[in-house]
Amino acid sequence: MKRYAAYDPPEYVAFKPDPEVMAEYRETLRRDPRRARLIEKLDREALNAGACCEMGMPVAQMLKAYLGTADQITRGRDLHTGDPSLGVLPPTSLMGSFVPVFTGIGLAFKQRREKRVGLTWLGDGASRTSAFHEGINFAAVLGVPVIFVVQNNQVALGTAVEKHSRGPMDELRHVYGMDGASCEGNNVLDVYAATSLLAERCRKGKGPFLLTARTFRMGGHATHDEAEARALFTNEQFRYWGLRDPIGTYEAYLKEDAPALDGRKRAAGARRAVNTRILEETEARVIAEVEAAEAEALASRRSLMPEPEDAVRGVYAEPGTPGTLVTRPARAAGARRVS
Repeated sequence: MKRYAAYDPPEYVAFKPDPEVMAEYRETLRRDPRRARLIEKLDREALNAGACCEMGMPVAQMLKAYLGTADQITRGRDLHTGDPSLGVLPPTSLMGSFVPVFTGIGLAFKQRREKRVGLTWLGDGASRTSAFHEGINFAAVLGVPVIFVVQNNQVALGTAVEKHSRGPMDELRHVYGMDGASCEGNNVLDVYAATSLLAERCRKGKGPFLLTARTFRMGGHATHDEAEARALFTNEQFRYWGLRDPIGTYEAYLKEDAPALDGRKRAAGARRAVNTRILEETEARVIAEVEAAEAEALASRRSLMPEPEDAVRGVYAEPGTPGTLVTRPARAAGARRVS
């Protein structure tokens, strides 16, 4: 996979598979037989990733949100995005605030007897907020079909996890009487399998679940605190997690260890050749898709920027015909998924 020094941390730019780390990667995939069975069934379609892409959102719509154009859901008001018609909700920047929101969504699924699952993410820092505690407790009491994923980044902005949390993050679910699981957040396949198993249980009337993903933030929250964030941890810590780059290790696994991505039984050498070819084809397709989306988004920026007057439109509910209420999206910030 191509690396971009302007965006990737230096440890990712210089990534090379480490034999010990890859042995650890393979051991993680074998540790839970239920997860291992799911992973064995995957084919080349599993190379797609990301909530927005997975749920069918065009890449151009995401880029338009970053550019603030008028022809996407936030209409230039926020760089974050989603598409409720596809089951991706655009939330606010206050990450913990979506816990009670998804509790309500899960309650609606339950009352309607729909076999649907809500899935939302938050960081270790957001798990310290009142919205998280109130929402997660209510979700547990109501027994809603929602998976709450806590990404243990080891740091919340400039505060290391040991400075804001006394107990282990993996034990958090027990405080609320919830079931759940833990996974290696930098191991793409372990995250996939753990989430899939919990989603299956949700659809059988179980839930909610709290899934803790052990990972690490390799830089700042944004460019404004990049230097501060890098100074918070040692070079050895960045080296440790850099060797566990989720994309690099996944790519190395697919080339060296995964079953043939075309679904056929092959000898080791032929399997590696086939998987390498499929990965190269996939990368070329994705790059072409992103470049086409870039051109579309830039065209929108040239001709479809919002008018100043639009800043006050759709901020509040608008009266429609008698007995109805028309609402429009106001602010959004990040993608959350309902499937």
